[in-house]
Amino acid sequence: MKKPLLLFTLLLLTANFLTAQNEFRVGVRGGLNLNNITFTGEDASDYNDISKSVNGFHVGLAAEIPILGPLAIRTGIDAVSKGFKVEESELGITYTSTSRPVYLQVPIVFAYNGRLIYFGAGPYFGLGVAGKYKTSFTGTGTNPFPFDPTDEGDLKFGDTEEDDYSGSDFGFVAEAGIKISMLRIGLSYAAGVKDVLPKDLGADFQARHAVLGVTVGLMFGL
Repeated sequence: MKKPLLLFTLLLLTANFLTAQNEFRVGVRGGLNLNNITFTGEDASDYNDISKSVNGFHVGLAAEIPILGPLAIRTGIDAVSKGFKVEESELGITYTSTSRPVYLQVPIVFAYNGRLIYFGAGPYFGLGVAGKYKTSFTGTGTNPFPFDPTDEGDLKFGDTEEDDYSGSDFGFVAEAGIKISMLRIGLSYAAGVKDVLPKDLGADFQARHAVLGVTVGLMFGL
């Protein structure tokens, strides 16, 4: 009697695995980011010492494609704001530079999509499309009169010396969250692998994006 009972239990578990969450879903998502850039190579520690995090955002469309039981591919397309800030003070003058590039990004996350939680990891691919920079000097220094010269404008993407970032970004993202009916609330961390500095810049160091995100979304079954 024990063997038939065991076999029946295994069949029930297998059936539950094969049917759990096996539904194609689409939805919308958005949230806030904490962004920075990690420098590697010659004199990279000097840049890392003055590099600070900046806030950003992400917003886009999402899809959950079932594979087998609770296993799924989570993907979509998002507009993601990244970047960093540099701040230095010397002789009574503070230099601040903020850079916020925006990428159209597609993640391909291989995920466990359970009834109450989800988690997974996979690559992402990004294309630089927009962004802003701003630099400023504040303080008095040796001048008795305060000054605040600023410069701001649009970021450029490409591989020339005139560009600010290369045209694309690539890395890996890990995410986890909870599910409440159609609602999704999660955390994610994306670590860039590709050097995002223009090839023709000739720098002795590399720069890679790092993004910590909080996401809220709504997913609808089809």
